[in-house]
Amino acid sequence: MIIKLYKNISDDNVINKTLQSEITLADASVRGEVDVLSPKIRIVSESNNLALYNYCYLPRYQRYYFITDIIEVRTNVYDLEIKVDVLETYKAQILQLEGVIGRQENEYNLYLNDDKWSVYADRQVLTRDFPSGFSETGYYYLTMLGGHK
Repeated sequence: MIIKLYKNISDDNVINKTLQSEITLADASVRGEVDVLSPKIRIVSESNNLALYNYCYLPRYQRYYFITDIIEVRTNVYDLEIKVDVLETYKAQILQLEGVIGRQENEYNLYLNDDKWSVYADRQVLTRDFPSGFSETGYYYLTMLGGHK
């Protein structure tokens, strides 16, 4: 099985991660029963710097993974414990989604219902008299806002 190892310099919660120092290993195998979300992979590598790698891609499962632990089994043989990166694996589908953001950290929309944001509605009533009263020849427009209770 092929595995591609990377050094990820982006935050975990970012789509389109910045990946560096790619190496491809063709001598990888799955350890035990396969859980595609967090498999254990055994690799053979003569590189002494595997600790530099914190990210990988498995073409067999078409998923990106965070490397959570590297265990040296014996000389040049390592077990990798990995966990799927959902954002990078499904980034094409995520970026095609449309939606309404109901809550955002810094900006807000008072037209969206949000029980975490306090909004006060004070009733304001203005009454104005017609200066010359109603006439029988003119037209009048009355505008009202709100509803009747």
